[in-house]
Amino acid sequence: MTKTVLALLFAAGLAAAPACASAPAGGGQGQMPRLSAGDTLAMCLHRHDAIDARHACIGEYARACMTLSEGGETTSGMIRCYDEERAVWDARLDAAYAALQGGLPDVAVTALRDAQRAWIVLRDADCAFRASLNAGGSPADVEAAVCLMLETAERTLVLQRWQREESAN
Repeated sequence: MTKTVLALLFAAGLAAAPACASAPAGGGQGQMPRLSAGDTLAMCLHRHDAIDARHACIGEYARACMTLSEGGETTSGMIRCYDEERAVWDARLDAAYAALQGGLPDVAVTALRDAQRAWIVLRDADCAFRASLNAGGSPADVEAAVCLMLETAERTLVLQRWQREESAN
């Protein structure tokens, strides 16, 4: 997504929900406030109601955060932006997991719990591997943050898809 499109989406979000805007990046005068990770993700998911289309939302906040916030393009800024988005995806993952569990028989709840535990181990191992490709430098920390955000977002969408499929049955 280009910086122009992000700026337009950002401006549209501010016009639609000015109370949701966070404090100006860096606290300086004359800077536009930016939306929180939760508000940005909520707006994007609202635009993309179909589960398969929601992949477009993955990374939207982090990209905007790195572009629009002071220090966002530094190593620590990138990690912060990815971590902020991951935290929102993680909360949505927990909600999707709970919603899916609620409609399942006991044997399926146990199988889902086991699958989720296995996924966590796989996610952590995959992200450790990805970070190891950049071992010895700050890119490893950025890669770990990117990986955790991406994997958590993808798993959230999987659980949401399963929940919708289960609700349709």
